[in-house]
Amino acid sequence: GMEQEVIFSKIKEGFEKIKEQKATSEKYSALDKTPATYGVVKQQRDNDVDLHTNQTMYSCGSLAPKMGRGGGCMDHQFRKPPEPWELADGCVHLLAELSHIQAVSGPVGKLIPAMADACATKEYTHYHNFLETVCKQLPNLAKGLGKRPFKMYLEMFLDYIFDALDSEIALTAAAAAQCLIDLSLFLGPGIVRGRIEQYNRMYLRQFDGIPGIPMSS
Repeated sequence: GMEQEVIFSKIKEGFEKIKEQKATSEKYSALDKTPATYGVVKQQRDNDVDLHTNQTMYSCGSLAPKMGRGGGCMDHQFRKPPEPWELADGCVHLLAELSHIQAVSGPVGKLIPAMADACATKEYTHYHNFLETVCKQLPNLAKGLGKRPFKMYLEMFLDYIFDALDSEIALTAAAAAQCLIDLSLFLGPGIVRGRIEQYNRMYLRQFDGIPGIPMSS
């Protein structure tokens, strides 16, 4: 219903606003790792024995006591607003979680291209953090959507995954390698390798060099 539309339009906006990210991005330790909405949805998923029967979204206020921050939404005035990249980062987590709720797989799928586009904004300090999140969440998103629907979107992310694999930041490179391993195990090693070969043969050497990449028979 209405609340659902609001959430999806907020996610779309979160991905689009990353274009406004200034080159010197900051990371505020006071911020939760992900926006409040993610906490709400995660809590909902964890509490929901049967995902498909109860898909109400709770308001922040009603969750405030459980979230342990005392004031629910009221304490945001004491924190700096998140940077655009942090918001987009939270939206990646949120979309991956929502992909596991069958009733919303349509709207989730429609936002995946916006998530890929968000990876195209690169000139800021924490780009490697954002890429790392994308690499970590793509297999989660793939499992939520299912093999066939996800395969339509795989190519949109290949340049970014291989960018991450080349990163000087060890955590980002490791996340990219693990992403390709997990996607290969889930979609089938031959399928992922075949897609990469079609998309850009130059990537195959990097792909085949990943320790632990499952071999296609």
